[in-house]
Amino acid sequence: MSYYSFVNYTGDGETVNYTIPFPYLMTTHVKVYVQGILKNSGVHYSFLNASTIQFTSAPLESEIITIKRESGRDARLVDYQTGSILKEEELDKDSTQLFYLMQEAYDMLTLASNEDGEIFTSPEAILNSLTDSITTSQLADDLAGVVSYASQTYADEPIYEWDEDGIVVYELGVFSRSSAALLVLEDAVEALVTDVDGNTAQLALMGDEFFVKLDANGNVAGFGLYNGETSQFIVNADQFAVIKSDGTGDPIVPFVVDTETSTVGISGNLLVTGSITAAKIGADAIEASHIAAGVVEATHIKVGAVGEDAIASGAVTVNKVGTGAITGVKIGNNAIEAGHIAANAVTADAIKAGEITAAKMNVDSLSAIAANIGTITSGLLKSSDDKIQVDLTNKWIKVWDADSNLRVHLGYIP
Repeated sequence: MSYYSFVNYTGDGETVNYTIPFPYLMTTHVKVYVQGILKNSGVHYSFLNASTIQFTSAPLESEIITIKRESGRDARLVDYQTGSILKEEELDKDSTQLFYLMQEAYDMLTLASNEDGEIFTSPEAILNSLTDSITTSQLADDLAGVVSYASQTYADEPIYEWDEDGIVVYELGVFSRSSAALLVLEDAVEALVTDVDGNTAQLALMGDEFFVKLDANGNVAGFGLYNGETSQFIVNADQFAVIKSDGTGDPIVPFVVDTETSTVGISGNLLVTGSITAAKIGADAIEASHIAAGVVEATHIKVGAVGEDAIASGAVTVNKVGTGAITGVKIGNNAIEAGHIAANAVTADAIKAGEITAAKMNVDSLSAIAANIGTITSGLLKSSDDKIQVDLTNKWIKVWDADSNLRVHLGYIP
């Protein structure tokens, strides 16, 4: 059947747009629920237009979506003032709010009784709809009844516990070793069990909180759920461990939390590949002793990753560089200057034959050489001012004076 003030849809995991089939005065009067949980406009959904909402992500398959009008029954939209002019839109707004509130109340009564229009003509239907409603108080009463039943049923029956000597029977039953207290409030149910040694177990269920707490041997363990401005899952324990569902095998401790230092220790065997990034490693945290010999290979180092400022002075020695490891393509232009080469570091046997040619030598750099440079068989030799030239290839010598007059010209040198 259809209702005046709300509509239900079933999610399919894909649809994000849903129609608002009823009129309303303000968008804040339109409430959207998924599986009974109120969603926030602008976060979980938005108004595509006046008659359509659009979810940020599609509700899952089989989830119930309820779009409901709530016309502000706790506040009037219009406040008439003495001597003011009555406008049509103000009168319409006031009466429309009342009309919508009546529709919403009718829908709720109809939904509760499932009697459609007969609810207003059948007192029995009204009574049944009220007595059949489930309230928090009724749930609390039901829980209290269960606990009371357990107490009455087992108070005089023994509990059998096996030990290495046989069977131990407690004569007075389950409550001979403990006492239980059940506190039922308007919006909460709390159970507290205390044994003869003073150890306690506590269970609390409230409108926005749920927690379980065990207090024994001076230690407290438990967990809690809380819904307030944010949702929280809180664990109270010295150690968090996981064990197989059948109880076999050793417990695995994936991490340890130290609340005093606000640190979390994670078992190294449980790290997921790629979970530790450079940003998570502190400066100077990795030292040479942490790196096994031969672990860092050339393929592990990004091209250009090791810059000049990353190498300490004198850190690269001959015994740390493999034979033939440094080739010409790995040395940048002008990267090696005279100041980078130690005295007598480059010897004749370290220079490949034929590697040093005229094109690789600066003329000015040879001006101070005093040594036997061997036999020169060809080429042009000349002074820095070009006044004296010797052409060994074409066999001639020329000398000019300061005024560039040719003074000597020997055309052949045998």
